[in-house]
Amino acid sequence: MVDGLYSMEGDIAPLPDIVRSRRNSTRALLVDDAHGFGVLGQRGAGASEALNVEGDVDLVMGTFSKSFASLGGFIAGPRAVMDYLRHHARAMIFSASVTPASAAAALAALDIIEASPSSASA
Repeated sequence: MVDGLYSMEGDIAPLPDIVRSRRNSTRALLVDDAHGFGVLGQRGAGASEALNVEGDVDLVMGTFSKSFASLGGFIAGPRAVMDYLRHHARAMIFSASVTPASAAAALAALDIIEASPSSASA
């Protein structure tokens, strides 16, 4: 587990080195890209995209409260992992869903990011 973009100094994780270090292992890689999602990479998909290792990252998580100017967050990965988290993660057990207004705000922000000519490269 590693941050994609560290907020205090603006450092980007050395994801290519991390990916190489786990090539012959069964370890999974989760990138918390709360600060990089929406601003790094050609599509704004974060540090993994900016460093060209998207296909080597197993799980990506982020928040809608930074560049999406909304509430809530996300985690993306293989269906089996998402199903496990959905049924076993304590934070999910008593949580409420994202409000329709927050979802619409995040979706509108995503539309703007996707329409931007090259979000921002690393």
